[in-house]
Amino acid sequence: MCIRDRNDESVEGIAAVTGNDRFAWDSYRRFVQMFGNVVRGIPGERFEDAIADVVANNIVISGLTRERRGLLAHGIVGMAEATCRRWMADPGTIDHAELAAQLGELAWFGLRGIRTA
Repeated sequence: MCIRDRNDESVEGIAAVTGNDRFAWDSYRRFVQMFGNVVRGIPGERFEDAIADVVANNIVISGLTRERRGLLAHGIVGMAEATCRRWMADPGTIDHAELAAQLGELAWFGLRGIRTA
């Protein structure tokens, strides 16, 4: 069994225990990012840039240039990161539905402000 199989098993186990797939995969992503930074000296921004690149390639807005898709993607990744940090700071006192609504509203108003080239 290879290491990747073990990682997949770990993520599935965390998801089963918590009942939350997103939490499990985000924890795994954070572990990989932290390991890369501490052990391998890879700046955390490289991971965020890679995630933003994937997001940018999936944004389909007619007339939006690649550069603007990249800027939008970095904004979305930043909003998601800020949301996770807020939730992790004090998970017991934050209403997850309210936090999700705030993030959705922020993304929606951000998208409405995008002008096509």
